[in-house]
Amino acid sequence: NSNPNDIEAKKYLAKLYQFTGDIAQSEKLLYEAFKQAPETAESNNELSVFYTYSRRYDIAIKYLRRAVELKKHHILYLSLANNLTKLGRTNEAIEAYQKALEIKPGSQYVLKFYAEALRDTGKKRDAIGIYKQLLEVEPNNTAAMFNLSLLYLYLLDKPTAQVYYERLLKLDKNLARNLSWIFRIKK
Repeated sequence: NSNPNDIEAKKYLAKLYQFTGDIAQSEKLLYEAFKQAPETAESNNELSVFYTYSRRYDIAIKYLRRAVELKKHHILYLSLANNLTKLGRTNEAIEAYQKALEIKPGSQYVLKFYAEALRDTGKKRDAIGIYKQLLEVEPNNTAAMFNLSLLYLYLLDKPTAQVYYERLLKLDKNLARNLSWIFRIKK
């Protein structure tokens, strides 16, 4: 399209520049497109995606906060929470994960990332609860079983860890072997 004001063309070119490594040109085009439609959740989200991929999480968060003001969507809250987690702002991230789950209860993606954030910040018992919710939604989620087994071992509850290990062993022997080797659980 030869129209210099075409927002979609600017966004497309911005992505091309980003993938070819010309971040400055990509950012310039995204801002031009943003100026034409600044008050939409979509435009704010697109800028946040750019800054997330550029590992400039603080700027991504700014645009995601505006996006969720404009549109309450679980994926926007999930993106916000993931960026907050990357900056170590766990309490704010937890709030965003919870808001995402209010909008879309049982979202596998939200539950997965929420549980991982809790696990990685030492909130092991809370992580266990979220991983169990994930298994209610997706009973064969091997990552959840693996993590539950690890968390229960960490809490010195080997019998419960063994239950999740046995379930995992039936679904993914390779992943279960990794767990067996690490914690010396033998079948």
